[in-house]
Amino acid sequence: MGSPVIGSLGFDLSMTSLWIPLAQGKRVVLTDGILDREALFRHRPEPFTFIKATPSHFRFLERTIRPTYSAFTNLLMFGGELLDPGLLRGMAERLAGVRLINHYGPTETTIGCCYNEFPLDDLPSSAGVPIGRPIWNTRAYVVDESLRPVPRGAVGELIIAGRGVARGYVGTTDASARFIDERELGGPPGRAYRTGDFVERLPSDVLVYLGRRDNQLKVSGHRVEMAELRGKALLVRGVADAAFEVVRRDLDHLEAYVVPSGDVPHDPLASSLRLALSATLPPALVPRRVHVVPEILTNANGKIDLPATRAQLEQAVESSALRSRRAS
Repeated sequence: MGSPVIGSLGFDLSMTSLWIPLAQGKRVVLTDGILDREALFRHRPEPFTFIKATPSHFRFLERTIRPTYSAFTNLLMFGGELLDPGLLRGMAERLAGVRLINHYGPTETTIGCCYNEFPLDDLPSSAGVPIGRPIWNTRAYVVDESLRPVPRGAVGELIIAGRGVARGYVGTTDASARFIDERELGGPPGRAYRTGDFVERLPSDVLVYLGRRDNQLKVSGHRVEMAELRGKALLVRGVADAAFEVVRRDLDHLEAYVVPSGDVPHDPLASSLRLALSATLPPALVPRRVHVVPEILTNANGKIDLPATRAQLEQAVESSALRSRRAS
């Protein structure tokens, strides 16, 4: 049957859903996005070969439709963000017989350069599902700031080399900051791409995505990786989704936006989250304020849109205050 194209055609994740089926002579279904229930979940004589979307896409489906995925596809492919095991545990009863793949790769490496097919009954206890190993004709290096390889069990920047690496960026001749010679890494001649992503290299050489280097911020002198912080929050009971931002004032601090699962009371959830994070993080990395919201909005590419989420919360607060003034 092929697959549905859920994201914008300007989003590299959509290229997997578009070109792989067409290259195999199969059909694609163009949708109006994750809200297009008719295109995604109407009955068909045969299921989709696969559905690829971001974890945020699937988290939205879990809060709204809770589809029986096994009725619509043979394979779910996740990409674009850290994939937390808690999301999959909530989907488990509707995934019978569905293959699961965590797919990783920037646009500059022809999108998919690492993958991990994993069983549902063996999810890790860590914040993220591993992205696995490089695909055929691709090499991965995990290095420190001096481009030296890190040992197994350590964290470093992921560099990708191989036939899938782009030639550079259109309109510029200087791409040296991101594209380097693989010989600098001890490999054969050729281009390698500095992804800017942090990964952990497990003893088995499997890679675990931890987040973006440019998302690593400092709060009162403490380094914080937003994706890793979000992963810790998603392990807290009652948290269906979470996002964090650094508020720059006289004293920098973190604030959190969380979506409750089910009918969890708002005040205890905020307290529970702060308590859970304070058990493993320095005080500066525990959010000073926790905003409980009905949803964390995403942009056209299915990635978290924190400014829109904040604006929606502010509008709701203003509307509530206006109703209170009118009532009095």
